[in-house]
Amino acid sequence: MEEWKDYRLDEVCKSIADGDHMPPPKVERGIPFVTISNIKENRLDLSNTYFVPQEYYNALDTKRKPKQGDTIYSVVGTFGKPVYIKDNNPFVFQRHIAILRPNTSLLNPQFLYYTLLSPQFYRKADIMAIGAVQRTISLTSLRNTTIPVPSLAIQNRLVSILSSLDDKIEVNRRINDNLEQQAQALFKSWFIDFEPFKDGEFVESEFGMIPKGWRVGTFLDTINVMPGGTPSTSIDEYWKDGTIPFFSPKDVDGIYCFETEKRITELGLKNCSSHIYPKDTLFITARGTVGKIALAGLPMAMNQSNYALVAKEGIGKFYLYLLTQTLVSKLLKKANGAVFSAITTRDFNEPAILPSVSVLNYFEEHVSPIYNKIHQTSDESRRLAELRDTLLPRLMSGELKVNEITI
Repeated sequence: MEEWKDYRLDEVCKSIADGDHMPPPKVERGIPFVTISNIKENRLDLSNTYFVPQEYYNALDTKRKPKQGDTIYSVVGTFGKPVYIKDNNPFVFQRHIAILRPNTSLLNPQFLYYTLLSPQFYRKADIMAIGAVQRTISLTSLRNTTIPVPSLAIQNRLVSILSSLDDKIEVNRRINDNLEQQAQALFKSWFIDFEPFKDGEFVESEFGMIPKGWRVGTFLDTINVMPGGTPSTSIDEYWKDGTIPFFSPKDVDGIYCFETEKRITELGLKNCSSHIYPKDTLFITARGTVGKIALAGLPMAMNQSNYALVAKEGIGKFYLYLLTQTLVSKLLKKANGAVFSAITTRDFNEPAILPSVSVLNYFEEHVSPIYNKIHQTSDESRRLAELRDTLLPRLMSGELKVNEITI
């Protein structure tokens, strides 16, 4: 490969280390503790983590303290998930994660990240991983793995191309986060604080005073609960060359779901309990990773670990999405630290305040443009990610020359 040379990772990295093997103590406030579950779409999501003492962080070896320009990489169980560290905000990580610190005289730090993200490196990782139940990549194997490295000039151009796509995806994610917060604030204002109705007439209810014309019912009054199902995995014709997206709990990542790990055929659909659910159908995970919700970004089927919640007549689909968020919060509070192992149809019988149909229609008019924009932005990010993932292996192999690409 012209201008490219193979190096072992330990030749181009200053250090390759894993997390502390001793479980750290937990505290209410401190330094975030990162596990593999916090790695989502090659970025860190710290919304559901715990903290360790500052003193624990201070005592760590510097090679175990991530800093800007490092890449962390999962090496146990769900291996092969890299995250590029963009800032110096402190965190610590479990021993199932390795941290690679590049030698910047040889590597553009983001070039290392894209190398670890590439399908070529994942195939090497798959060969390195050992173990039947929980596959593991040893640090020795990781250090001895070779990667092709071009000149820094080529690395810089390659990183410029790929990071421009990732930067736009990140901007879109922040736009969607902001839009989602607007929708949630609107829901709270209308249906929890009753702000638009405070000058109107109120009546007594078991929830206290509510606007006249509203009533107390249950969440189940707003939905039809629809099933999923999985066609036999032993029948190849149900799966091979499948074109129908097949939603499962592991596919939840963001408000809309466009891509699913598995797809089924038309024959597979005919031989399972799932329907094809249209765009904007609300899915809620009922087993496994329980209580996650997503909207279908396009028509898709789903497995039996989920319910599809279809809004009844007069109930807006986006109102339902926001109402379901409040239901999940209530269920989590009721669990009160216990294992939240499954959702059953009984859980949908939670009491709820039900607004009048005219109010719901008016709310849907306000909130629909927000979710339509979220869908549009999410779809753009999906297409950008597809472009990145198409370019990545060809660029990282040298098959596609960087001076041939214009983004």
